[in-house]
Amino acid sequence: MKQSEALARQMFRHAEEGEHQLVAGFIHPDARIIPVTAPVERDAAGIREYVEVSVPKLLYRDVRAFCYEPVTDDRIVVQGQLRWELEEGGFRIFTATWALVYKDGLLFRSWPCDNLEDARRQLAAYEAE
Repeated sequence: MKQSEALARQMFRHAEEGEHQLVAGFIHPDARIIPVTAPVERDAAGIREYVEVSVPKLLYRDVRAFCYEPVTDDRIVVQGQLRWELEEGGFRIFTATWALVYKDGLLFRSWPCDNLEDARRQLAAYEAE
């Protein structure tokens, strides 16, 4: 198993269990991350605050990652589902896809993507930088 897959699986396991403080511990000090639930780029401090303070208040019930596609030891595509509680009752489930880059064993870059191919393109473009 590539290191990117092991890190992503561990991080998403914490997210699935609602352990937001542990997810925040995966953030690299120089991170630039765009959350799938609030697509605005944030630095490390901003994303830690978002994960620890805002995410627990969201109406989403859970996140489940079901597809891990490692590209290299530090890059991976992950796809999963988010389940949201609707204000009028019931739930909405949608598929989410992430392009992730790890550095020093921590999440360094993250982009929400439309699909697996879009995530692969994002990682290829980042590698070309």
